[in-house]
Amino acid sequence: DDSLGGDATDAAFIFVLIVVTWVVGRLVGTAIRLTVRRLARRGLLRANSAWRTRVPRLVAESVPVAELRREQRMDAAAAMLSRLAKVGLWLTATVIALDRFDVDLLIAVNGAGFLGAAVAIGGQNSVHDYLNGLHVLLEDRLGAGDDVEVTLEGGAVVRGTVTRLGAFAVRLETPDGTYHLANRRTHQILNR
Repeated sequence: DDSLGGDATDAAFIFVLIVVTWVVGRLVGTAIRLTVRRLARRGLLRANSAWRTRVPRLVAESVPVAELRREQRMDAAAAMLSRLAKVGLWLTATVIALDRFDVDLLIAVNGAGFLGAAVAIGGQNSVHDYLNGLHVLLEDRLGAGDDVEVTLEGGAVVRGTVTRLGAFAVRLETPDGTYHLANRRTHQILNR
């Protein structure tokens, strides 16, 4: 009978933990988005701000298009930072849940260390894509609507229009189809 009450209490605790973590994650995401927007607006007052459109375009770019590019960069940077914060929140919730079930955290952390090393080795390219994606955004190397040429492995050149900048990849529309390029490859792009 005690076991049944304990199970219900544990289930309720886990449910509340998940809901609270989700709500706090949403609030943190909103706070990060508002903070990034505020910092970007404040940064526009400086001549060398990272939030200004820094790569001059060959065709005269209108003010609304430049503003749209800046908005896209702000939204993408906020989304990237929000994801990092949410991962931290969910890891904290996991540790709290493990503590609730009296799991020895030292053993769990040791096991997670080995698992983390395996994931780190396997996820090296993803981390590289993520960090390079942040650089692409802040340096304004390219934006949605840009006409670009990409040199692929083997020397093939693909020309298309950027339709989306993501945390890990760039989507490029070509007459042949859609390419999803890892952000680590965007340093090899010719922006026309």
